[in-house]
This record gives sequence, C-alpha cells and structure tokens, in this order.
Amino acid sequence: MTRSQMQSAVIQYTLIATLNLIVSHEIGRNAYDDVWEDPVFKNLTTTIKFMAVNATLSNNNTSANITGNSNSLPADPQSFYFKILPQSIFVCALLFPLAYYWQIYLERFFPARPRGVEINYEKKEKVEVGEVNEGQEEEVVKRWIAQGKVRRSSVSWWNTFVKWVLDITVGNICLTVLRLLVEGLVTGNFKDTLSYLKSATLLSYSLSFISIRPFASLIGFIVVPVTKRIVFTVGIDTVEAVFVSSFLRLIVPLALRTEFIQHAMGNVTEGIMIANKFHVESAGNIQSIRAGGRTSVRTQPKKVPRVTGKEHSRMTEVHDTTQINDNSAGRAMGYNFIQIDRIISIPDSSLRATSSTATQRKDTFQLPQQVVASGEKILYDRSEPGTTQMIGLFLDPILVRIQLSGTEMAHTATLLGHVGARVQDALEHAVEFRYVKELVLGYRLLISW
Repeated sequence: MTRSQMQSAVIQYTLIATLNLIVSHEIGRNAYDDVWEDPVFKNLTTTIKFMAVNATLSNNNTSANITGNSNSLPADPQSFYFKILPQSIFVCALLFPLAYYWQIYLERFFPARPRGVEINYEKKEKVEVGEVNEGQEEEVVKRWIAQGKVRRSSVSWWNTFVKWVLDITVGNICLTVLRLLVEGLVTGNFKDTLSYLKSATLLSYSLSFISIRPFASLIGFIVVPVTKRIVFTVGIDTVEAVFVSSFLRLIVPLALRTEFIQHAMGNVTEGIMIANKFHVESAGNIQSIRAGGRTSVRTQPKKVPRVTGKEHSRMTEVHDTTQINDNSAGRAMGYNFIQIDRIISIPDSSLRATSSTATQRKDTFQLPQQVVASGEKILYDRSEPGTTQMIGLFLDPILVRIQLSGTEMAHTATLLGHVGARVQDALEHAVEFRYVKELVLGYRLLISW
C-alpha cells in the first residue's frame, strides 16, 4: 500500500476518533446531574466518604495524625480539552500504524479472494500491464473487471472467518495491552498501569464482546477495502458511543427514581452507618501490631446480656483479641493477617429488611470481625460466610444486599467504608461511556482492597 493511502487513513481515523471522544464527553458531561443531586444517592455517597474518614482516623488514633492521612478527594478534576483529549489523540495516532499493518498482513496471509484471476482470452485487444506495484494492484484489477477482461473470484469465507477470529482475539488483546502501556507512559502512571494491566486488559476485552465491535469487524472483512477498514471500524464505534451514551442518559435517571432502587440505597446507607458505629467502638482496642511477629492484646471480659430466646438468655463473656497470624499465602501476597475477634450483640431489627413486605426480625446476631490488613489496607477474611460476594458489591449492590444476612451486611458495609471514597471518585469519572480507564482503576482498587 502506498504511503499516501496510509496518511489519508491516519488523518481520517484521527478526526473520527477525536469526534468520538468529544461527542461522548459532551453527551455524558451533564447527563447524570439528576443522579448526583438525588437526596437518597447523595446521602449514600456522603455516608461512604464520612465512614472512610472515620476509618482512617481510627487506624491512626495512636499518633493522632490527621493531616498525614486524608481521604479527601481532589477538588479539581483533570481538564478534558487541555489534557485528556490531547493525550488520547496522541495515543490513537501513535498506535494507528500498528493496527493498519496488522490489517494489511491479515489480508496478505488470508486474502478475501484468491490471488489468481481468470483472463478472458476471447478479447483480441492487447493489454499492456507493465510493472504494477502493490499500491496500484487493486486499481488495475478494478479496471480490468470493468472492461470485462478479468472475472473476479468468489469470496473465501474460510479466510474471512480466520481473519475475523484472529482480529477479535490476538489483535484485540495485543493492541489493548499496547494502548494501556502507552497511556501509562503518556500520563506518567506507568507503574500503576503495570499493577493493574492484567485486570484492565481482561475488562476491556470482555467489554468488547458486549459492543458492536465484533460485528463491525466481520462486516469490514467482507465488504470494506483493507485500507479503509480501521476507519470504518472507528466510525461504527462513534455511532455506537453516541447511541449508548444517549440511552444511558435517558434510562439511568429514570431507574434511580424507582422505588426499588431508592429502597435499596436506603438500606445500604443504613447498614454503613450501623457498621461505622461498631467499627469505631472496636478500633480503639488495637494497641500494637508488630509485622513478622505475634502479638496478642486482650481486654477485660464484659458481661453482655443475650436476648435471643430462653436458651440464650444467659450472660456471655465478650473479649477483644488482636493477633497477627502467620499465614504463608497471605504473606506471599504481601499482607499481614490480623484477626480481630469481637463477639458483641447487635439488634438485627436495626437493619431494615430489603423486601418491603418482609418483617423486621427482633432477635440479635453476633458480629465476629475478621480482617486482613497491610498498612491502611483492610480486607475481610474470605473464609467468612458471604464475604466472597463482596467483590460484587459495586458491580451489583442490590443483588448483594438481598443475599447477605444481617451479619454479612455489616461486614460488607464496613469494607465499603474503607474503600468508598476512592472507588466512588473513580466511578464518578467512569460514567462517561468511552472512558473505562477510571472504571478499571475502581475495579482494581476494589479487588486489591
């Protein structure tokens, strides 16, 4: 292919990609104002951030270091037109030649039509071909077909299928990895990019299959010339981005106002507030933690009445025990395992039932807190019932809230408080459909915490 064809494709691709970014940004910029201003949603986000600050203060209560550990969010987000947009355009233009030649080599090794042509020898006119380079070959063949001198071969569906599979698998993954690495270099976050490269690649690859991209790629291999194939694909992406952004802008505020969503957010908010209360009470009992050793701190037992029935009406001893467990698997991951055993009685009726028709239970439940900590990072021990579903909290909080019992809800709410401010900031930036980088960052924070 000639250099002029590639330059033309680069210009077209860059212009369409820029239009894609701008349109997606403008459509989604003020699309969710009603969501952020909804009283129930605002109450939920405020509670999350408040609990995150309390968790930080509780973890640093021995030194009373408030200014050194702040969970406050940055006041000024990055400028889209002066920082994000130029960086994105630069990355697109830089990676375009690789994607372009990837399509060229796919077509060369798996041609859509066989190389051979059938020449009609009944024509008496002499055809002077001369030396034809690769860039002129397509135009020459088209002219011969128009003159009736050449009969075009039929499409090779097997080659088309092979090219399509290679493009949506090998090509997609390789270009995604390169894009993330280049973005990390351009934005100055290369180390962070390496840390979540695997998760980001997996997420981006999975999202590509719920979009129109695979279908557009197949159509491109069948009817679009190889030099215009990438331009065609990015054009389809732009149309899809406009449609999806407009659809989300319409449907999300409507869904937020439904009784089910409002009730679910109210339940989560209440659970966070209850978990925050008992987290603050128990956090002060941790006196010392020595990494690599074994420390145990025990407070004096207390007498707490149990009111769950006649068989549980006895007085129960309550102990607060903190110890570091030598867990080889955890240490291999870089964590020190800290087990906090605190048996307390909490009225389960304080947790509102998710279903509006369900009655509130009047018994009590025990809350054994088991966490994994490394510095300020805190995870709950996944051996606890139900905690394996905590990863799905931000992906589908309503489903998790229905499945969790009262005890497990308190666990989940406490975890949410620790990571809420950071993940909430990431999700607020991820509402624009085309920017999945912040969503990947939020997902990485969630699974790493």
